[in-house]
Amino acid sequence: MASRDKWWVYVARCADDTLYCGIALDIEERIAAHNAGTGAKYTAGRGSLV
Repeated sequence: MASRDKWWVYVARCADDTLYCGIALDIEERIAAHNAGTGAKYTAGRGSLV
């Protein structure tokens, strides 16, 4: 059975000027996790998303 949840696909710029692409069900929660250093390994050491 297919999920009816709406997924977000996003491209964000990290503080070191690199780009990160991700997916999330709750975009605000996911961005907060990235900014807290608890998101993806890639973004954890690159500062806040801008």
